[in-house]
Amino acid sequence: MRSKKNNTGDVAELLLLTELVSRGLSVAIPFGHTDFYDIIVEHGVTGKLLKVQVKTANVKHNKNSYKFNDISKYVGKVDILAFLVEGSWYFWTSLKLKRYGTTSYALLKLKYNKPDNWKVFGCE
Repeated sequence: MRSKKNNTGDVAELLLLTELVSRGLSVAIPFGHTDFYDIIVEHGVTGKLLKVQVKTANVKHNKNSYKFNDISKYVGKVDILAFLVEGSWYFWTSLKLKRYGTTSYALLKLKYNKPDNWKVFGCE
């Protein structure tokens, strides 16, 4: 029997896959769970393949932010970190990840991050 944590992650990945495909993007799923990324998506404009790690909110830090553990291990290994929080997607590109992923955890502050910014994938 799979844990609730694994099911939550799988559902979030499927939700993102569905959204990306509905926007006309080409996606792929790596085999197994050993890679640092969950989804590969072809950028809608440049055609570059982007490695995406999907995270769901696990700890509410305060009214306007969520805490995510172990973010530093993705620095230099993924192009986009996709956070599903309160039904919206928030995306950090490798630049933002490098800036905030230097500690054991990162805070996603909702008021400073634009939700559902699909432009990072080259689409609206």
